[in-house]
Amino acid sequence: MRLTSSDGAWVELRPVRYQSGRGRPQADGGFDFDGNWVVIDGHVRTAEGVEYSFRDPCLLTDDLREISGWLKAVADRRVPPTPWPADEASLLAFTEPNIAFSVHADVGRDIRLRVHLSLEAGPPSRGSDRPGLYEYFVDLSLTPDGLGTAAEAWDMEIAAFPRR
Repeated sequence: MRLTSSDGAWVELRPVRYQSGRGRPQADGGFDFDGNWVVIDGHVRTAEGVEYSFRDPCLLTDDLREISGWLKAVADRRVPPTPWPADEASLLAFTEPNIAFSVHADVGRDIRLRVHLSLEAGPPSRGSDRPGLYEYFVDLSLTPDGLGTAAEAWDMEIAAFPRR
């Protein structure tokens, strides 16, 4: 899935494989936490033209589906903008804090998203220059149709990663 902004910035996220080869059946029939991590291949381009990539097992299978539902809700304008700075509870955030999402603004025909990228998903930097959790984000301006198309593409990509 690629979220492409009208200013040339984009964030591309692709699930590429489970972190571990096979899920393990749970005696109680519950969730195999370790067997459901998915490696995400990410590529980022800022409006200023800075590009970088990352690959990390930072989302669970359930997170993949949560992203899809959230993008559809944003496209339907059911997610209100979040003032920044915001606490983690105001973001679509996950167990591993590498990727998070928030709505910056809903202006006219465009919706402005923040894709927060931290830790292994954050921009390459040195030492103490590294931003804190959720502080670095790429601001993307998209139409509701563009968000809907991205959600559909994400749904097709995540179909290969059912909960194990």
